[in-house]
Amino acid sequence: MMGAMDGPLFARMFRLLVLGMMAVGATFPRAAQAQDDFQRYLLASERLYESGENERALAQLQRARALALGLAQDVAVALREGIFLADMGQWAKAQTAFREGLLLDPAAQLPLRVSPKLERDFEEVRTRVSKELGLRERPAPAPVKPQESPPAPVVQTDRPEQTNLKAPVVQETPSYIPSAVAAAPSRVPVVPTVLAGVGVVAASVGVVMGLQSRASVSEVRDTLSGQRLPAKADLPGMVQQLEDARSQARLANVMFGTAAVAAAGSLISYLLSPGGGSDAKEAR
Repeated sequence: MMGAMDGPLFARMFRLLVLGMMAVGATFPRAAQAQDDFQRYLLASERLYESGENERALAQLQRARALALGLAQDVAVALREGIFLADMGQWAKAQTAFREGLLLDPAAQLPLRVSPKLERDFEEVRTRVSKELGLRERPAPAPVKPQESPPAPVVQTDRPEQTNLKAPVVQETPSYIPSAVAAAPSRVPVVPTVLAGVGVVAASVGVVMGLQSRASVSEVRDTLSGQRLPAKADLPGMVQQLEDARSQARLANVMFGTAAVAAAGSLISYLLSPGGGSDAKEAR
């Protein structure tokens, strides 16, 4: 019978689906913990650098590099490594680190406050990398001349002329506080995507098994509705076919429930991700 032949296939598909969901459940906490550890190592390296402990800052930075996920985090690690090495007097290695970060992102900026000399040296590395990549330097914007206002008319008066005295304007220099959290790159929503894929697979399996169950029941009904009754030897096979149809229907319901749970989990994990909640607010 058709139901008895398809039973082992769907059983294997169901086991694979369960294993995939278990793998996703195990991956989610590990990925979140890895990203939290990356931010902690990056922030620790900055604090050690500010304290003058460059060797230990580089050690924490290497731990962050092992957990980096995506282009933005690789750039963040490379630029900080160049700053730390330059402060230690290892300019050749610092140039290599700066070049690595600028090759990944030619428009990247230094994430920490540095001396004017180091900033000029960094811009020289950017110029060489731009030439290496075949990028044209942006022309400097032409200065805009302020519009001259017409002279005010002279008013005859008996009062003595007084000069217009104004207090000098003092520009406040904004304080800079480096923070690894503020420069945290965006994360890739891996878990919501995987959960959505699991939901699609579960729904597809449920649809297929539901159709198979309906086809088996229809076949038995057509046999019983004929003019001739089935032979006694065919009755056990028909009963088994109905049992298989019921099992397929129950498993189809389980698949539909799994698809609904996976879809809800995908939506919730996307909203709870660092980029998902802000994107949803901007969309509103």
